[in-house]
Amino acid sequence: MPARHYDPYLAQSSAEWRQRARDWSRRPAETALVFVAGLAMLAVALAMLLGQWPRIVAMLQLLRDEHGVASLLMLFLFAIGTGRNAGRRRAVERQRDWLASQPLAAPVRSAVTLRWHLRLVFPTLLVGSVLLVLANSSGLALLLFGLVLSSGYAAGLLLSRRDRLSPSKPIGRQDRARQSPFAGSGSPTISAWQWIESGGALAPARVAPLALLLLTVPSGPWTLLLVALYAMALLALGNSYLRAVAVLPLAEAWLRAQCLPSRRWLAGALPVPLVLSLALAVFAALPLLWTGHALTALLAASGVLAVALLHLAVTLAWRRQPRRIPLQAAIQWMILLLVLQVMPPVAPLCWAIQITLLARRAWS
Repeated sequence: MPARHYDPYLAQSSAEWRQRARDWSRRPAETALVFVAGLAMLAVALAMLLGQWPRIVAMLQLLRDEHGVASLLMLFLFAIGTGRNAGRRRAVERQRDWLASQPLAAPVRSAVTLRWHLRLVFPTLLVGSVLLVLANSSGLALLLFGLVLSSGYAAGLLLSRRDRLSPSKPIGRQDRARQSPFAGSGSPTISAWQWIESGGALAPARVAPLALLLLTVPSGPWTLLLVALYAMALLALGNSYLRAVAVLPLAEAWLRAQCLPSRRWLAGALPVPLVLSLALAVFAALPLLWTGHALTALLAASGVLAVALLHLAVTLAWRRQPRRIPLQAAIQWMILLLVLQVMPPVAPLCWAIQITLLARRAWS
């Protein structure tokens, strides 16, 4: 009978879930409210998905029938990037893990690594397979999807391993993804840090993957190429905004031990995200304004700005717990979308209330 090795990671996960269950049982009313609210948001999301399902199926069939090779190539490159980033993150987590210095058995470490990677690959594989099945795809399409995704992810892991084992590169070529055209020589401030990080979105290593959008351009007039270039610029600007906002949790973690109250530096961290969110809203509305739909352009810009500012407020409110920012942002967006679907005139008031509550939490 093979020996069973003790897995401290499973024990830790089990203990965490038992503690969560105890916390939920201590607050039954709050737990029930959150559960009902979650079911309501899930129902709204499913209703919206079902309403747009014919268009989604038509788009999937177009990608499968007219752009099958380009779609598989984009999926393969996406999987390579995901696997490479996952391998790097896993290497960093191994160094910082509190159990890294413990004499764990090799099967335990292998099982932990396998579970870690499955948590990243399985959701994409499951969602993609379900969409292909519902779009009446053949078994060959499902098999190709799984093979391309898994092989690309494995290739990305191999590339990350090669990066870790390769000797150090010359100084001029180190970490090109962090190069920024906004790296000035002024005084070190939060805003300067944000400009440097946001400028990293324009680095060649981060702009190059966006060129995959050019593969989706169908044959036709040359103006379609301008649409792809516009989409690339819009994605780069959105990435720049996200990188500037991501500085806030890092600044909080760095300055928390400096005996410096958050109110001393939070105001200085707002101008750059606000400017970028406004630029993103204006840039997103330009095509509608160019085609003469001024009212639609105004509504589109207002929607993009509202979503961006809500994300900024969530990041400020939960900057001490950065792992909860994506979930909290999704909840806030879903609440706003639900109000917009049921009572559109009340949506601005709901957005103002959300911003106010999050701002109070951020400055408390």
